[in-house]
Amino acid sequence: MADPANASTALARKPDAGLKGYLTDPRRLQNLATYARNSVSPMTMINLACFAAGQDEWLSKCRPETFYTALIIAAQLGLEPSGVRGEAYLVPYKGKVTLIPGYRGLIKLALRSQAVKQIYAHVVYEGDDFVVTLGDDVGIHHKPAMNIDGEREVIAAYAVAVMANGAKQVEYMDRYELDKIRSFAAEGRGGKDGPAYRQWADQMMRKAPVRRLCKFLPLGDDYFLAAKLDDLHDDGKPDQFGKFIDVKPEDRAVMDIESDEQAPQPSRIEKATGKTAAKPVNLTTWTWTRTDGGKKKGHRDDGTTAVIEQTGPAAWGWWVYDKDGGEIASGEEKNESEAMTVATK
Repeated sequence: MADPANASTALARKPDAGLKGYLTDPRRLQNLATYARNSVSPMTMINLACFAAGQDEWLSKCRPETFYTALIIAAQLGLEPSGVRGEAYLVPYKGKVTLIPGYRGLIKLALRSQAVKQIYAHVVYEGDDFVVTLGDDVGIHHKPAMNIDGEREVIAAYAVAVMANGAKQVEYMDRYELDKIRSFAAEGRGGKDGPAYRQWADQMMRKAPVRRLCKFLPLGDDYFLAAKLDDLHDDGKPDQFGKFIDVKPEDRAVMDIESDEQAPQPSRIEKATGKTAAKPVNLTTWTWTRTDGGKKKGHRDDGTTAVIEQTGPAAWGWWVYDKDGGEIASGEEKNESEAMTVATK
């Protein structure tokens, strides 16, 4: 008679064997090789995906098709989906596999820009000697405390970019800001941390200032594509990323099915007025700048303007004005990215 323990182990591993068979289908393997950039190996990505599925109960329950779409995205970005390297993470979300860029992955993509020589990020622990200098002489002084017993609380995180001309740009976030981002990410999971935060909390905290810093750097399309993926995760719509990449027709069909696209729902303004709003304006038609006070201002060629401003601990207000300065609409969202998206509709 078979050993029940061994039988259970075999049963637990059975989906992984099926997953590998699905992903190594010759046509899918060839497609991944076609998409792959930056020497990323399709077989390595598949092995990492199968290993991750064997380690995470929730990942193992996700459909093979969603693993494939996540690997397509990883291949196109040239990032290895492995928690060990920290370039990107395979994360279960509502029964599907999604790809989250890690802070090392964002840095890797940012460094493809010849304007940036180096980017590094660290977390600061309670007891560290830490000073931030802004103004004309920007810099970070960070001397970690040594030989301290026990775990210490993270109190801040920061990122520094060294430009090709030697100039430095600095971004830091205190624990309050880091916790806001973490709490927002947990909202889509019933208030619980996702796998990335549970397993690599310090890596996720390093990523927050990297993301904010890179918004002000002259980077290429690869970086902003990954940043868009991150934004979609923040908005709870990671499966919509397929719209932003070019894939073969058969893969486009898979991604469209997995996105579960539905007819657009009326906005709050439309529900209140009973009128249908004009067709949403593409976000790329807007030009955005940030003021010294932290507000974000956008304008369009037709004279329409918008203002985004943080109005609370986890709230960003938005206002849209016509060319004559009259207010068209306003509202409040949970993050800056969502406020920009809603304001431009």
